[in-house]
Amino acid sequence: MSIQLIRRRRSNKKTEPGDPPNPAEPELRPQLPYSRNGHLPEEEVIPPEIPSTSDTDASVPECTRSEESGGTLKSCRVEALEATGSPGRSVETTTEDPGKDSKAVQIPASVGIPIEITKDHDSVIFACPNNDNGLEVQQFLVSSHILSFSSPIFRAIFDSNQSHDKNETNTVQISCDYPSVLSIVFRLLHFDSVEDLFDIDFALFVQIAVICEEFELHRALRPWMYIWSEKHSKNALEPGYEDWLYISRNFGSGEKLEELIDVLVKECGPISDCGTYFCRGDRKVLTRYWPEDILERIISLKQNSKPSIPGRELESWELSREPELAEEWEW
Repeated sequence: MSIQLIRRRRSNKKTEPGDPPNPAEPELRPQLPYSRNGHLPEEEVIPPEIPSTSDTDASVPECTRSEESGGTLKSCRVEALEATGSPGRSVETTTEDPGKDSKAVQIPASVGIPIEITKDHDSVIFACPNNDNGLEVQQFLVSSHILSFSSPIFRAIFDSNQSHDKNETNTVQISCDYPSVLSIVFRLLHFDSVEDLFDIDFALFVQIAVICEEFELHRALRPWMYIWSEKHSKNALEPGYEDWLYISRNFGSGEKLEELIDVLVKECGPISDCGTYFCRGDRKVLTRYWPEDILERIISLKQNSKPSIPGRELESWELSREPELAEEWEW
């Protein structure tokens, strides 16, 4: 219909070069300086139309085409989409000067390869580290129904991010101390090949316990926590097992808790000036996960007890505590 209308308008009047355009007739295309033979003049070359930068780069942050930035800015959004291989998914991050602090948890460009926990996944979880300790952001494909049933924390997270379209993948972002350990926790919750997790070391046990407490997974992981507690309880008093204070209080029956407190009071030096660690022999023992009341108790017991150092050092300690008796001592 529109093509016939254009032909009729052109047939009403023969347009010659140089004739002014008819104001009553709509201009269908830009007026070009055609010659009488219908070709462009040889001396005039019209370059091809190049779309403006604002049109082509409207979806790209300004920092990606800024030459004055000197490399201080980068497009996190574009790099994140390329790294994850999911251009249809919205992974927005704020592009800003690295010299400025930002309190918001953001998904950087370096996102790990998606880990498929279950084939029946309906959600994507981005797990960011709590601290800037160089850990990579982890990406997990999970079932929101299983996680919601296992944890009230995950239930609240998925409810607040639930999409109106049930067929659309739900994408959420969380933060934790050990993003990579979430892979083990999610496998346990999804009953996925857990036969190789019976024999884990104590450090990994503590990390799983931290995740368990952070997301309130006590009931869901109780059988596993019992298995690991039984395995490591026999070594609770040995160096390297100081975090048994945390395990025994939160996930165990209190076994060897009092014994370990007594050992630490005797074998550890004074608390550091920053209040975050003791020295047990030549090892630095962090107190990050110790229950606060137990830590205060150990500090108090150490301040009110005599050091277990025989000989002259003990005598010097007694002289410093009782200067009135110093004159009676004979060296």
